[in-house]
Amino acid sequence: MRKGAIALITALLITTAAGTFLVRLGNANPNPFGPPQIVSTEGSPNSQTKPPEITITSPINRTAYPSNNLSLKYNLSIGDSETASVRFMWKITLEADWLPNNITAYEFNADKNPYTTEPTITQFYRTMNFTGIPEGKHSIAIHALERGAYENYEYTSGFVTKVYVTNFFIEGLSTVNFTIDITAPKVSILSLENQTSSSNTRNVLLNLSVNEEFSKLTYSLDGKDNVTVAENVTLADLPTGNHNVTVYATDLAGHVGKSETVTFSIAEPETFPTIPVAVVAGASIAAVMVAGTLLVRKRRKEAQQT
Repeated sequence: MRKGAIALITALLITTAAGTFLVRLGNANPNPFGPPQIVSTEGSPNSQTKPPEITITSPINRTAYPSNNLSLKYNLSIGDSETASVRFMWKITLEADWLPNNITAYEFNADKNPYTTEPTITQFYRTMNFTGIPEGKHSIAIHALERGAYENYEYTSGFVTKVYVTNFFIEGLSTVNFTIDITAPKVSILSLENQTSSSNTRNVLLNLSVNEEFSKLTYSLDGKDNVTVAENVTLADLPTGNHNVTVYATDLAGHVGKSETVTFSIAEPETFPTIPVAVVAGASIAAVMVAGTLLVRKRRKEAQQT
């Protein structure tokens, strides 16, 4: 659309929005200077004019979904302004990171919606369904471009002779991040790969690996109820004999992955023969007597030599 046409349309909207009073006033008291002159320029929004407000209700930010299909639900409205006379939606576009091109959800068309015959859009609600979204992390950004104008009047002898219209654009942006997850997590047991423990310890380290972020991690020892853990865990005080363990991980989308079931064994601890206390005591006494005899003989020999 040509810039001049935009300015003219905006000026027409200004007179439509604020002109009812002017027309009535003009009919009651005709302007001797004729219709007011409209001077239209392009400018920037001031600090009292806020960008469009965008609310995304679906998908929920930072949430994982177990399907390739997703509904985008959002609503938006023009921003607050204490100084703008006119505000309306100009263009709404969507940017989905897995799509090659942006989607135009709405665009003002002066030919179809002339300001003088139809109201402009100040609120917008939409639901869009996406299918075949690739697995992984994604984002959708919604850009809302608002068109507005400020106006000032010039008076002559109490009559409006000029209307100064300053047109502006202001943009709002909202982004939602989410994950498409249709695959169960892969869980591996690293420290127990069908190995046999031959040491005296009855504690075994269960070293785990999960290929994605999880919301829950559990293990089952010897077919018993699952035990929830946060990370690698030590299986303590295991009885002698064969054992097996299986690990389960639940990802953020609710899929449950299961590891292989690993078997291992705890051997009998090594034992040493027990020596009776009496034997130990007798051996100690004998050792003392032998040492004493050798000491006496040594002193006798030293005496004979002197």
